[in-house]
Amino acid sequence: GFEGLEETLRSDAENLSHFFIQSVRIHSGLWVAYEYARFKGRQTLLKPGGYPVWVEHSGWDTIGSLKPLKQ
Repeated sequence: GFEGLEETLRSDAENLSHFFIQSVRIHSGLWVAYEYARFKGRQTLLKPGGYPVWVEHSGWDTIGSLKPLKQ
C-alpha cells in the first residue's frame, strides 16, 4: 500500500473513479468513502489513520468518491 501518485484532499471529491485508488490515509477528522462516484453505493466511515490495502478494508476494488464529515 501507499505507492504511486499521491493526492491531498481537503473537501468533497465527487468522482475519484478514474484514479483507481488502492490505499488512503486520513490525517484528521472523519471522512465517508463511497463505492461509486457522486456519493453513491456502499459507504464506510474513515477515522484518522492508514488504510494501505483498500480492498482488504472494504471489500471494494476502489473508492468512487470521498466526503469529509462536518463536525
